[in-house]
Amino acid sequence: VPVLLDEYVIDAPTEFEAGQVTLAVENDGTENHQLTIVATNSYEALPLRDNGSVVMEDLDAGAFTVSTDELFAGFPAEPVTVDLEPGTYLFFCNLQSFIGDKSHVGLGQRLLVTVT
Repeated sequence: VPVLLDEYVIDAPTEFEAGQVTLAVENDGTENHQLTIVATNSYEALPLRDNGSVVMEDLDAGAFTVSTDELFAGFPAEPVTVDLEPGTYLFFCNLQSFIGDKSHVGLGQRLLVTVT
């Protein structure tokens, strides 16, 4: 499944069937990006820093699913295979932005995904 990362957006399907899914993650932007997937009902329900980034070490046990390495602009990551159980997940980039004091996820680079 293609997942394109760009400046403060994630282009991917918003619905998946439960089971193993292989994501072809690519940075289509001009800044570096990465993809993190966390089981949650909303971005606002996650532990957040003042800059909007997610405090990964404060997540509920079992919420963290996967994270890619930082991807340079225009480069793909190795395909990422995840086993998604039914529920809601947030796809997001947790990197700090060069614009102001916000993180990419704080600037809107996030996508809520439903798995059935």
